[in-house]
Amino acid sequence: MSSLKALQDLIHEKYDIPMSELDPEASMRDKGLDSLALAEFIFAVEDHFHVVVPDDDPSIMSLGGLAVVVDRLLIEKADKADKAERATSRTAPAGSDTAGTVDATGDTPATGEVAKDAKAPTPA
Repeated sequence: MSSLKALQDLIHEKYDIPMSELDPEASMRDKGLDSLALAEFIFAVEDHFHVVVPDDDPSIMSLGGLAVVVDRLLIEKADKADKAERATSRTAPAGSDTAGTVDATGDTPATGEVAKDAKAPTPA
């Protein structure tokens, strides 16, 4: 999955640059964005994707390069969330010292075995 289309939409909406002029490989400075506008755009990208873009990466000067960076950050974020989920949702053999049960009530009640020492999830 590439974030390029979303980045093109974002820069088009924010700076009214025609979509036909948004060459992924061209420098965003060539489209008239000065350093302040670029910084504001990066902040908008971070807000949109919920990531922190490294400002010292020279590849973020083009939409294509920025898309590669954002895609990498999104993959890292998903991997981190997946690892946290696996670490907090392990099971223990029934009857073992670390076994317990969980009773989830609400729309879909369920009971299942869980490890008593499983840690609470941490925000990604």
